[in-house]
Amino acid sequence: MSLESATPREVPLPPVPSDNYFSELQWKTLFALADTVIPSIHNAATTRSSSDKVISDAKWNSTVFNLSSLIGGPDATKIATQYLQEDVSSNPVFRSIVVRILGNYVHDEGRNGFGFIMNALNTRAGSLILTGSTTPIQDQPVEFREKVFRGWDTSRLPPMRTVYRGLSAIVKKAWAMSSPTIGPVLGFPRVPVHGKPADGFQYEFLQFPPGDQPETIETDVVIVGSGCGGSVTAKNLAEAGHRVLVVEKSYSYPSSAFPMGPSEAYVNMFESGGAVFSDDSSMAVLAGSTWGGGGTVNWSAALQTQGYVRQEWADTGLPFFTSLDFQKSLDRVCDRMGVNTEKVQHNHQNSVILEGARKLGYAAKTVPQNTGHGEHYCGYCTLGCPSTGKKGPTESFLADAAQAGATFMEGFQADKVLFTKVKGKQVASGVKGVWKSRDSYLGLSGPGVIERQVIIKAKKVVVSAGTLQSPLLLLRSGLKNSQIGRNLHLHPGQSLSLSLGRTLQTLTFPSCRRWCYL
Repeated sequence: MSLESATPREVPLPPVPSDNYFSELQWKTLFALADTVIPSIHNAATTRSSSDKVISDAKWNSTVFNLSSLIGGPDATKIATQYLQEDVSSNPVFRSIVVRILGNYVHDEGRNGFGFIMNALNTRAGSLILTGSTTPIQDQPVEFREKVFRGWDTSRLPPMRTVYRGLSAIVKKAWAMSSPTIGPVLGFPRVPVHGKPADGFQYEFLQFPPGDQPETIETDVVIVGSGCGGSVTAKNLAEAGHRVLVVEKSYSYPSSAFPMGPSEAYVNMFESGGAVFSDDSSMAVLAGSTWGGGGTVNWSAALQTQGYVRQEWADTGLPFFTSLDFQKSLDRVCDRMGVNTEKVQHNHQNSVILEGARKLGYAAKTVPQNTGHGEHYCGYCTLGCPSTGKKGPTESFLADAAQAGATFMEGFQADKVLFTKVKGKQVASGVKGVWKSRDSYLGLSGPGVIERQVIIKAKKVVVSAGTLQSPLLLLRSGLKNSQIGRNLHLHPGQSLSLSLGRTLQTLTFPSCRRWCYL
């Protein structure tokens, strides 16, 4: 295998939005706070400015030694030093990611809130109230900034708590996506050293010519969403002889583009660039938004629905979920993906956890993985699987649906479900939305860039747009059920870096627990 064949193809990104929603002074203040969240760490001999976090020679030497021993190799000390001294606000990639997150993915109210606080920090009265000093916070030493910023976490003012949590999450995410040193420190090279790249299933997508009038399509079943729920539904209905159209708001990428770099992956394959936060910014939520949905970026984990959840559903009037037929359905899904525990190869941290649990007498089991009953180990699942060894929707159910005659559309944003009155009742009869060509997504111009209104008429509509987006689509469609969007469950996870003060945020993942059939 040559290096050229193993190196992922570069994936373009949409253009960075204009940063004019903040003034130059507001940006200066915000990036000063970013340098507070992820400080450049030095000892007395190497410090350059008041923005540097200076630690004693003894602590510096100990930190570099410990970090170097974990990194290993002849350049370990150099890499450790570069990692500690990294200056995030001077990194243009970091700055562009922050601009993109705030400009594209933070709602107007939240962005205005950030701007209001940045403005207040640049007035004598506002600075005195928020920091205890009339000196602007960007002109203060990092130790002062750290004390003030940490104090906002427990402030009696809710906006300050929100700014602390939101800005911390944005800065840490942008740093993890852009840092030139975090990969070498974690032993995470750009190109996987395990497994071989392979060609995945080749999909074809509907394309539309330019036009001012809505394009109309007719089908038996339209499925909104190409993830775990939508793909299984597409396979079953297509194989049963129905005309099936699967629509996806995001775009597809071949296995040769995987694994993407962190910056490209989050923008191209995650909901809101991986920057979905709760209202109080206490949680960041990761959800897939790409061809294959969350199944393209999950960690190969393939858990069957737990008994207590099935019972909860049955208790609400849905007894099918505790039936043998539902269990057989789960087993068929797992069989198609080759879900197993026998072929799982654990990385070092998993092995340590399992051994620690054994020594402590804790119950611990290997999480089943959808690896086609084959050995699969690379460590890049969330950035896209280059080997196609992970049998997610794109390598299983969507491929089966395609072979059974299903058709597909990428770049289609479903605005609402359409309804027709039949015998006095409103019955779902299609979907209306906007289709954008891939060139439109990338912000390019020219004859290839097309944006069209599309109306899809269908006998049945399946809404499988994910736990976050399905409720929004149903509400936009005029449904009034009080349970829509309620009872969301999140699975928490946490990722930590290796050294002083550099901790990534807690991440949560929407549970794949429901899809709606209308």
